[in-house]
Amino acid sequence: MKCSKLMSRPANVSLILTFLAILWLPTCDSLWELDRCASPNENRTLSGFPKKFTSAGSYLTDFGRFFEDHFGFRNQLVFWNSHWKRKLFNESPLSMTMLAWIFA
Repeated sequence: MKCSKLMSRPANVSLILTFLAILWLPTCDSLWELDRCASPNENRTLSGFPKKFTSAGSYLTDFGRFFEDHFGFRNQLVFWNSHWKRKLFNESPLSMTMLAWIFA
């Protein structure tokens, strides 16, 4: 049996298209704001787009913070993370330090 016959051509094409769609989802959300999930409660303001270019290092650091805060489908991913921790693993999404601070 040949290695190329392990998966049929339609299965290969559908796998490739699914992979490409998953790669493009965050970009599509950044462009068209597709994520309808409510933003998580955070005790900080999200980073804004860097306004001025002083040096390459500081600009890239500021842009990295902006990108992490505005990554496509970030709200949905944060929700799924806390949901899975709570339901599947019986673990609180809050750290023990946070719980100690809340109940202190």
